[in-house]
Amino acid sequence: MNIQALFGGKFFQVIKSFSGGIVGLLTDLVLLKIFFYFESIPPYLSVVLAFFIALYANFLFQKHISFKYKDENDLTYGNASFFLVYWIFMSALNILLIKFFESTFYLNLFYGQIIASALMAIVSFFVYKKLIFSKLGKIIEKRGDYYAVKYGKIFFISFLARILVFLYLFIKFGEGAIVWGDSTRYLGAGESILRGVYEYGGLKEVYRTPGFPFFLSFFISLGLPVWLISIFNILLASFIPVFVAYFCSKINLSGIWKKIAISLSIFEPIMLYYSIAILPDVLFSIFLFVIIFFILKFSETRKIKFILIFSVLIGLLNYIRPVGIYMVIGIVLFLFFELKNTLFKKKIIYGIIAISIPLLVMIPWQYRNYKVFGVFEFTSALPVNLFNYAGVSSVSFSNSTPYQDTKLKLLEDFRRDAPYPSNQKDLRNSAYLKNKAKEIIKLHPVGYVKSVIAGLNTFLFSGNYHYLLMKYEVINKPAEIKSYSFIWAKNGLWGLIKIVLKDMSSPYTLIAFLGKVFWIIIIMLSIFGGLIKRKESLSMLFLIIFLYFCATILSVGIGVEARHRFALNPLIFIFSSVMMKFIYERFIRNRTTI
Repeated sequence: MNIQALFGGKFFQVIKSFSGGIVGLLTDLVLLKIFFYFESIPPYLSVVLAFFIALYANFLFQKHISFKYKDENDLTYGNASFFLVYWIFMSALNILLIKFFESTFYLNLFYGQIIASALMAIVSFFVYKKLIFSKLGKIIEKRGDYYAVKYGKIFFISFLARILVFLYLFIKFGEGAIVWGDSTRYLGAGESILRGVYEYGGLKEVYRTPGFPFFLSFFISLGLPVWLISIFNILLASFIPVFVAYFCSKINLSGIWKKIAISLSIFEPIMLYYSIAILPDVLFSIFLFVIIFFILKFSETRKIKFILIFSVLIGLLNYIRPVGIYMVIGIVLFLFFELKNTLFKKKIIYGIIAISIPLLVMIPWQYRNYKVFGVFEFTSALPVNLFNYAGVSSVSFSNSTPYQDTKLKLLEDFRRDAPYPSNQKDLRNSAYLKNKAKEIIKLHPVGYVKSVIAGLNTFLFSGNYHYLLMKYEVINKPAEIKSYSFIWAKNGLWGLIKIVLKDMSSPYTLIAFLGKVFWIIIIMLSIFGGLIKRKESLSMLFLIIFLYFCATILSVGIGVEARHRFALNPLIFIFSSVMMKFIYERFIRNRTTI
């Protein structure tokens, strides 16, 4: 008997699709029961893991049985990458439905999952039928097969590496693995946005710009668990190596050298760990790479729409992290040098557009600050950092006194003399903080220079691997954590070397030293690689952005850490690979062929 003829073609497809839903549901429930036995796995993480495997089983069933869809090309990793995006969306919907049933009908996770799966089976059928396994799906495949094959594998491996690190740390350490340091402040600010204000700890927030807290507020408003924000962060971060692959193609870097750059952007510990922490580094990096993409597009085509796009994005970038406020000056310099055959009048017009649009985008927040504090400025971060880090460390290095003791003493002066001593980050204190910091720096110029050198040393050459390994109990915490910057300032370079060699038996110090050596090599290679490719647009842009980030150390001194290099690292890896290739071709390959 022909079952398909009996029920009719369309109805039979519905039956097959329903069967696929049953397969997915049974897989989900069985795995859910298994995961619930492991008490160390949080309940909602069990839901996500079980749902991931079940959804993939359903996906394969629908593809090969319900719709009998055949790829015209080998898109193994392209399909996998698409599925990850689809899974993120469906997982969020799944958790929202379960939480709704839990809070409204008091159903436990298991029964809530059954009803949620039934509802999503209906949604999935139409998604599969109308989008994925349809004529539209074929069109998407034909147009996207090149990019799926070229970049899908990179995205998939990047996502897999990060999700494995996330699972290990989250299962072992819980939310402390992803929420620490400034994370709590950003989450608190995100919650305040939902109340119609922007504050933290009861004080109006002006030190941290609202871009990342606004991003977090979306997840908070839906009642989603914090770790789901981390997974979304991982999804975004997995595009970073894709950008690296694209940028490599722009400077004709291929083969093993391209693979080295991509691999470093995937597996280097800073790039791995800070992809899962709830901090603005990933979002800032994605914005920066999209800006670079459109700057290159404008450089190639001279189309005005591209300069409009990247100018707006530069303005928005400052809402995520205000480090980009003056970066537009470097971009304008790049355009002047890059557009060699363009009339000077047009260069002026392009420059005005590139400067004015970011300023216009920033005006709404400056106006908010004017209404709240009476000061038309974007953030209090610059004067606060100038005082707390550059000013304090200048005195500390100059007098060879501990940083914290010096800071406490200067804060006494602040509380006595500042116009609003109850909140240092109040914009109305900006003028006082700037003037006081400049006065301190003038009195302690040698200390300031040492502070900047120490800051550059940390920003450029620190891996911070020793701290992460200690934090997650891979190595033991040393009896005393020393500040080698202050040891250098007090005892000189030779005194520093003797103390480091003495402490080298400690894994903490050894790993810190090896990380330092690694980054010294990588940074130096990248600088020379950028100079070698200086005629390439991307190379010139890299060198300008690199110098700009280094220049920001002038205002923060020692107030930096390795993660502040996160957005710059992918470009560093690209141009260090350029130099590796140059060294190999010039000095090694020629010798081996003799």
